[in-house]
Amino acid sequence: MPQEKKLEPAKTLMDKHNGFQSEEEHDDRIPQECLDKLAESSDLKTLLHNKHLQRLLLEVDRVKDKAAMVERFMQEPLFVEFADACLAAVAPEEKHT
Repeated sequence: MPQEKKLEPAKTLMDKHNGFQSEEEHDDRIPQECLDKLAESSDLKTLLHNKHLQRLLLEVDRVKDKAAMVERFMQEPLFVEFADACLAAVAPEEKHT
């Protein structure tokens, strides 16, 4: 009878993966503290219920050149509102507009 392969916890896999990241990839990581602030933002949660914004974010996620798509979407008032809400959540003491 073949032995079942034991799955590693996600944290272990992430730790292993992080060991193979280049310095540049590591610099692109968002600190957990910022992610926690985003998760706690009621303004951001409200915006994320918007179906149009959901479609825009899915489009950014799908494309290869994410920076170009974000730049294009920054012409959309709803996307700008989303970006401002993200900035306000992680750095509320700074004025972003």
